[in-house]
Amino acid sequence: MDERAKHHKKSTKHKISKKRQKDNQAAGLKELWVDGCFFDLEGRAGGGAVLCSHEGKIEATMSFELNHLGITQSEQAELWTAVYALKALRPETVGRIISDNPIVVSSMEKIRGGKALKAGMDERLKTHLAEAVLAQPHMVIERITDGKNRPRGQGKTPLADGFAKAAARADETALDKAIRRAGNFPHKHTASPTAG
Repeated sequence: MDERAKHHKKSTKHKISKKRQKDNQAAGLKELWVDGCFFDLEGRAGGGAVLCSHEGKIEATMSFELNHLGITQSEQAELWTAVYALKALRPETVGRIISDNPIVVSSMEKIRGGKALKAGMDERLKTHLAEAVLAQPHMVIERITDGKNRPRGQGKTPLADGFAKAAARADETALDKAIRRAGNFPHKHTASPTAG
């Protein structure tokens, strides 16, 4: 086996097979769409998540005020959102997590593959993210893009974004609007969540 083939084989160990993805759907495992935001000028951060059935139908929504964490980038907000949303759900119930952020997706894939996360990342975030990702061993980690990789229900990323922005600003009117826009499904808002 040549070096390139060895590297490719090694680098895809953490991926979930197409068969496993179909099995996840057949088992009724949930989909989780996450988004985070950080407003530079205001120094405020928030996160939003949309929980869907295995068929892609919305079941519940979540929002998180993240201002207590000292976040300085939207990637950090989205990673913390993934932590809080995954930890709010029972282990082994999420079959797919979807993000539009390549850093978020690669961080979760590195954890799944047993690789180190980037130096300088908050140690609390690394620890809690690893716990949350590893508690969902069947979870497919997927990035939504503008290109061909368009998972079913692409409209859920803007919904998660609406929750993230409303939570960052602690704006109850915007939060109510986001809940209505999502279809008035059960919603859990958490101010200053803990990953405990």
